Amino acid sequence: MIELAMPAGSIQSALVAFRDGADAIYLGLQSYSARKGAVNFTIEEYSKIYSYAKSNNKKVYVTINTVIHDAQLKSVIRLLKEIEIVGSDGIIVQDLGISRIIKENFPSLELHGSTQLAVHSIKGVKAMKDLGFTRVVLSRELSIEEISEIRKACDDIELKVFIHGALCYGFSGLCMASNIITGRSANAGACAQICRTWFTYNNQNGYFFSMKDLEIAESVKKLRDINIDSLKVEGRMKSPSYVSAVTKYYRALLDDKPYEDLYENVKTTFARESSKGWLDIKDNNTSLIDSSYSSHKGIECATVIDVVSINNRDYALVDLERDIALHDGVMFINREREVAQGVKFSVSSLLDKSRKPIKRGRKFTSVYISINDRALNLYNGDKLYLIKKHDQDEKLINTDRLPFNKNYAKAKFIIEDNSISIVCNFDFINEVRIDRALKIEKAKRPFEYKDKINTIFSQSGGSFFEVESVEIVNNSSIDFKEIFLPLSEIKELRRIFYEAIDDKEDLYIDEELSLKDKSNCFRTEDLPPRSKLVINDIPFFEDIPNKISELIKVEDKYYLPLPPVFFNEEELCGKLNKLIEEIISNNLLDKVYFGINNIAHLKWIENTNVKVYSDIYFYLANREAALNFLDTKLNIVGGYLFLETVVGDTSLWPFIPQRVDKDFVPPLFISRTNFSRDSLGKGKKDGKYLLNQRDNKYEVISRGELTFLIKRN
Repeated sequence: MIELAMPAGSIQSALVAFRDGADAIYLGLQSYSARKGAVNFTIEEYSKIYSYAKSNNKKVYVTINTVIHDAQLKSVIRLLKEIEIVGSDGIIVQDLGISRIIKENFPSLELHGSTQLAVHSIKGVKAMKDLGFTRVVLSRELSIEEISEIRKACDDIELKVFIHGALCYGFSGLCMASNIITGRSANAGACAQICRTWFTYNNQNGYFFSMKDLEIAESVKKLRDINIDSLKVEGRMKSPSYVSAVTKYYRALLDDKPYEDLYENVKTTFARESSKGWLDIKDNNTSLIDSSYSSHKGIECATVIDVVSINNRDYALVDLERDIALHDGVMFINREREVAQGVKFSVSSLLDKSRKPIKRGRKFTSVYISINDRALNLYNGDKLYLIKKHDQDEKLINTDRLPFNKNYAKAKFIIEDNSISIVCNFDFINEVRIDRALKIEKAKRPFEYKDKINTIFSQSGGSFFEVESVEIVNNSSIDFKEIFLPLSEIKELRRIFYEAIDDKEDLYIDEELSLKDKSNCFRTEDLPPRSKLVINDIPFFEDIPNKISELIKVEDKYYLPLPPVFFNEEELCGKLNKLIEEIISNNLLDKVYFGINNIAHLKWIENTNVKVYSDIYFYLANREAALNFLDTKLNIVGGYLFLETVVGDTSLWPFIPQRVDKDFVPPLFISRTNFSRDSLGKGKKDGKYLLNQRDNKYEVISRGELTFLIKRN
């Protein structure tokens, strides 16, 4: 069966997802999650939900899907140890340094590649498999046909595909807009959602980069039919009501059950204008952008006929297209501002056509809806949208009685003439032994202690460790059946025992891993200032040149920064092979340098001896990422430090990465859209367009299948 994986920004969202048909959830803990704005989980909450999932044959995936800097490695390792103790069905990772740490030190944790790695090709998936990943979350920018080709070529690794929710304008993981404009890094989980803000083009304001939401409906069955392993819904920032509605909707679709009546709940919990994104790109001649409005729009519910005053109160007379009730939330779009703005209000009074109070208006009837001061700009012909139903909020599920996920082990309870002891060997913390002085005496009447001792030590409270069963070893001079053991002493032994376990757990978590630092032992070559490696305003080649003379030449060396985004991999690899043949035939192998900008490039240039460097989109943010790069055994000459790294000690790196110079201007977005068609609503064509946002100037460059946004001042 194909897996339906739902977002869980809170424990309530996790529980309703499982209740309503999700096979799996993905969640973030309270650090190193790409959705810092979500509630996210404490380790205790995570343990509870993981225990619940195991008991109900469900799965839980943890996201550590941000770029990690050297100074953060210690705390990430602590987090990984905590997850290891609780257990996990997979860790969703962006940073290749963290993937190396997991592969080398945490074999029980499965590696899943985040969509932030921008994997969108056959060789990209194969490279992920080589690096130890068991599952890849593919980029959202792929069509079903392209995904099908990847599936056929890569049958030894699991694939996960997004099916519903918000779409980013730029490729996830390659977006620099938030960091450059606001200083908030999307790669650190603090995206400012620049693509949802408005810009000005030709004196017209619009949300030119605001993508319609992904909503593939019955097309989900095509992904099931091509044997995709997991389907992913976006939305860790969304409410439990959203998670519930979308889970029910896609569960019904996948199970071939009626789903039409579930659709309205999906739209009213959170929805922009929708499209099938790139999944049906061959049939998609419509825009993927809604430039008029960028937020929750719900579902159209009524058309305004008139605005009147009844008993000194303002009402809108509307024709209903669907039912509406008291205390529902509605909105209309006010277009009188400099940019369209949603005006939201609650239905506090509802009248029928004869102006009598009612609790519910039925579709295809006319009713009066009360409006407030915020809705004074409501006019005849305006559309109302249902954005929340009065009874849609999920009731909180009591989580107090959810147990922790425990690490179990068998123990020995040892009785000596003058002491009692408990001994147990647990994973991660090894042997724990507690001795307690106690003079063993003969009982006045026999008592069977075995079951009682087992019961007492199985009560581990808030510990993540628990005794599964107790073997009683009697080394005393009194027959076990005749021994007197005060229960208070056994309980005190239990208390001290579990305190010792928790102390050992803390020591294990705090203990630093012995990372294999190589301390600048790898010899590198100087790379040119990154601002010198720009071709046609873009810092990489979009196509592979035919001749060496077409490469970027700096002094006596040639540079080819490979494209981070491409949809004709086989053709590009063919051109690359021909270029390498020409380089070899001209004895220039030592003079040409290839920049790695995507995980797929590791496969593009394997089995060659060309010189390669880690370029700006193959992020080197920590020394483990540098070691992972060296582990590929390519002919590596160095690399550029991750663009968003401002300061950092590189003394423990295997080589010193080169900082990107201040003159370098990266694209804010790299998008698989066409600005003319998708943002302006005109025919598809290449071109350049000047935009501004208040005092900032930008240039849009559309070429072929890609569009770039570049800050120009």
